[in-house]
Amino acid sequence: MPGNMVIRTLISLALVLVLGVGGFFRWQQVEHPVFVQKPFEKATGIQLAGKLTRRELNKLPHTFRDSWVDVELPLDRWDADITLSHLSMWGETMGTAYSVTLSGPVAASRLGAVVQSIENQLTEISRQMSTWEPDSEISRFNHSDSTGPFQASKEFTAVVRRALELSDSTDGAFDPTLQPLLNLWGFGSEGEDQKVPSNDEIIAAQTHVGWRKVAADDSSGLRKNSPGLSLDLGAMAKGYGVDALAGILDEAGYENWFVEIGGEVVVKGFNPDGVPWRIGIQYPTTNPMETGRLQGIVNLTRGATATSGDYRNYRVQDGVLYSHILDPRSGRAVLSDTASVTVVAPSCMDADGMATALFVMGAEEGLAWVEGRPEVEAMFLVRGDGGEIFEKFSSGFVASTGYISEQ
Repeated sequence: MPGNMVIRTLISLALVLVLGVGGFFRWQQVEHPVFVQKPFEKATGIQLAGKLTRRELNKLPHTFRDSWVDVELPLDRWDADITLSHLSMWGETMGTAYSVTLSGPVAASRLGAVVQSIENQLTEISRQMSTWEPDSEISRFNHSDSTGPFQASKEFTAVVRRALELSDSTDGAFDPTLQPLLNLWGFGSEGEDQKVPSNDEIIAAQTHVGWRKVAADDSSGLRKNSPGLSLDLGAMAKGYGVDALAGILDEAGYENWFVEIGGEVVVKGFNPDGVPWRIGIQYPTTNPMETGRLQGIVNLTRGATATSGDYRNYRVQDGVLYSHILDPRSGRAVLSDTASVTVVAPSCMDADGMATALFVMGAEEGLAWVEGRPEVEAMFLVRGDGGEIFEKFSSGFVASTGYISEQ
């Protein structure tokens, strides 16, 4: 074997070990443009002479270069008279990843405006509701000591108002004012040490927490009655973003699509194979070797689904797993047999927030809450004493989702 081939083989093996198989192929797609030639030609019908060059690759939109994208068009072909069988795009937003898939036929001439609208919408949502951006609306509200009216955008106000409605209906199992406690536990955007706080620290932080201490009104915006109160919309903002992107696709007239931000999903119609969209429910494990394992699959042609679990963002101290999901009523991480909750609802913002609230409630209380809401279904994954996983469903979950267990 020539020396350069040996070197390339060793580099490839090292990248597989460091990046994993998926990461290796994503690297190949960027570093070796030939990997994108066949899907490009198949989707567009354009025959390329020889291999794609670096110059040709650099003409592709950033969503192609930075992410694993099924099909994309060079910038100078957005207005071409081309119909694609489907198109997928990936990117980053709100500290996580997003993806959008359109199931064809998809006219290339319409894509430029749609992609721009998607990017603009995601940028605006981050400007309004990201606590990781110091100049966002939510950050300015959080850092203000004023108890007077805070003029907020109608979108930010609407999400806060919906969060407060969910807080009311769940008797405080959901609370958008948890930012002081999340920071204390090290899970918030301004948290420092990831540690289990003392009782005194929790009690002190709770003086600035409480959904009844904030009000949202379309005319006057937001108002807090405690200067130290601050919001965190991490349990609803991603879902709101998914709904917003879905609205763009609906307005553009697309009938078959899939939108996802950080695992929260809205779908409509059918996938490129002509069947309902298949959405995997992750098996709840902290074992990095099993992150791709599925507990089951839901099949949807319209609706939203969101999952909250204790295996995604957590720490272990003295042998105890402490999840980022806090019980607003106690100020502590939820310690229960619930491993995850998946909610199916018309709105992804609602599904997102409800999944968090139901996780806090637990299976018995949570399923009783769901049964009073015919438009909502839920599945709890519960750990047994031996670590085995049991599925507990609301009465209509399996029938409405075509759920298939993979275990």
